[in-house]
Amino acid sequence: MFLQKFTLLIITLLLVSCGSSESESPGTDADYENTQSDTPESDPEDTPVAPPDFGNEDVGKQTKTCTPGDKKCGSKTVALICNADGSAFEPSPCQNGTACQEGQCKLITCTPNETLGICEKDEQGLDFAVYCNNSGTGIEAVYCEVAKPVCWEGECKNFKCKPDSVQCIGFGAVEKCKNDGSGYDVKELCGPGTVCKQAQCLTACDANLKENTYFGCEYWAVDLDSIEGAKFQNVAVVVSNTDSVATASVTITNMADGVDLVLPTSTVPPLSQETFLLPKGYDQEGSMIGKNSFRIKASAPITVHQFNPLNAENVYSNDASLLLPSNVAGKEFLAMSWHQRQASMLTGNIPLRGFVTIIAVEKGDTQVTVTAPVDIEPGTNVELLPAQVPRTYKLTYGQVLNLETGGGLSGPDLTGTYIKANKRISVFAGHECANIPLIIQEGQFVGTEFCDHVEQQLFPLDTWGTKYVGDAFQPRSPGQKDVWRVLSGADGVTITTDPPQPVANGITLNKGGYVQFESAKDFVIVATGPISVGHYLKGSKYPGFVPLGKCAKGVDNTGIGDPAFTLPVPIKQQRNSYIVLTPENYIENYINVIYQTGTSVDIDGQPAILDGMPIGASDWHVQRIPVEAGVHSIEGTLEIGVTAYGYDCDVSYAYPGGLDLVPKAEEID
Repeated sequence: MFLQKFTLLIITLLLVSCGSSESESPGTDADYENTQSDTPESDPEDTPVAPPDFGNEDVGKQTKTCTPGDKKCGSKTVALICNADGSAFEPSPCQNGTACQEGQCKLITCTPNETLGICEKDEQGLDFAVYCNNSGTGIEAVYCEVAKPVCWEGECKNFKCKPDSVQCIGFGAVEKCKNDGSGYDVKELCGPGTVCKQAQCLTACDANLKENTYFGCEYWAVDLDSIEGAKFQNVAVVVSNTDSVATASVTITNMADGVDLVLPTSTVPPLSQETFLLPKGYDQEGSMIGKNSFRIKASAPITVHQFNPLNAENVYSNDASLLLPSNVAGKEFLAMSWHQRQASMLTGNIPLRGFVTIIAVEKGDTQVTVTAPVDIEPGTNVELLPAQVPRTYKLTYGQVLNLETGGGLSGPDLTGTYIKANKRISVFAGHECANIPLIIQEGQFVGTEFCDHVEQQLFPLDTWGTKYVGDAFQPRSPGQKDVWRVLSGADGVTITTDPPQPVANGITLNKGGYVQFESAKDFVIVATGPISVGHYLKGSKYPGFVPLGKCAKGVDNTGIGDPAFTLPVPIKQQRNSYIVLTPENYIENYINVIYQTGTSVDIDGQPAILDGMPIGASDWHVQRIPVEAGVHSIEGTLEIGVTAYGYDCDVSYAYPGGLDLVPKAEEID
């Protein structure tokens, strides 16, 4: 940054002072030598050169005193150039309007040692003034010292602050520097419901808009396609207020008719949570365009989790998603989904389809272009979309585009679907009832029963990272292996895993391509470009499952849990504090904490025992911690990752505990 600014300033000064012409001689980086500083400068013809060494017995031979072509300054008006045989430096007088600097005659562009009236800061935040150098041929930085620490109007001053500059005093007030730089006066006290952010008193929601995190004041929920009993259950959104002082007022609008829902309570007190059931009959059913969405607005920053449906009892199919606020919604996505299963008696004679669901979250018309790797099934207001054919859809504010895999055979998968919009959109992906894994041999299903609804809200492509930790779910039996996918966000991305994972380690993927593998252990993923990682839990009859009597259906014993899907968080988007919701009525609930060596973690104010082994050769660890139902606060002394998940008979849920969503954030070593 510093060098770039200087280069720009030098170029600007040269162009302004001298136009496009410049007279200079080639030179080196050596400064001129002034060995006779107390005597007048010599005329060019009086400049001495090194004489032959007459003490040498070989008359006519000269001692080599320099490297031919070397250059330096003899004075401010004379450049010296080593001659061809290296015996001496020969003078090259500078023309009028030029001076010697670094062995070259350069144009004089400014008054020597005069300030240019420019103040800058370097990358460490230190003030410096910009001055003309002592030859007038360029500029240089003069850093402000302790006695005069503040640069003002191009000079270092004995100021305590820059006149008229403003800053926050904590979160409660704005202060302004006095005209003489002697200190600050309070400019504004922030009133009730406002905080100081970036030198302004803002409402908590306005301040939150300047952040890129999963806390927010506006969210969008949608009843995603599902089957079995879940289709006729209420989707729930659970709102958590993490503020210790402010009460959050909540409004939920049904965008199908524009009417606000009548809620049992419209407020969420500080440090508490409320559950709101969305009305039935507004679900996504096949490919369609409609307005079956719900806008959630709050007067203070909140977190929102969507459970489809909320509780496990007698549901048989559900999942959960961490909702992301609309201010961090993106314009470019690649989807992570799952394979379609063909119709059979076991599926109720209907195909079980994967989906991608897109919501327009900005006012006005939104143009969304979709390119899918497989055919898209036609439906309400949606025509058949052939594989690899881009199609643009126009959505109005709050409108939903739901796209589902086409045809009736097993295999089609929307993973790798590319979505690009001209305005911000929220995107979900998943499956109405996924068999994980789905294996078809000779037209017959030989995968793992039973299927389950899976869903997640996707992270925008510009928030993806190159480094992740794959944190295995708590084993339901010694034979459990999780299913993983790594999806590439660019061409030519090479994947490395530690410990090495078969199939994935060393593979190179192009944009929209993915690799799938199974693993029972934790691992670290490093890629040469942006990637997204999908983490899938297998169905209850996975190979090696242990029957659980409570989950038996007559003579058909099954294990606990069923398919679930979550998205691990890039290391660069981890946080040091989280609010996580664990739903009621699950037999087992867990939180995975992903941490580095030397990190301490508190859960609900109590120190957590961290004794996980290092993953491969890294300093990353995973701690799997059983938790009770309810809201949990998790805080680390360093940035950590969190995954929340749980098991019950025939159902499971999983979702990322939270994350930052900083576009193109720098990677963390």
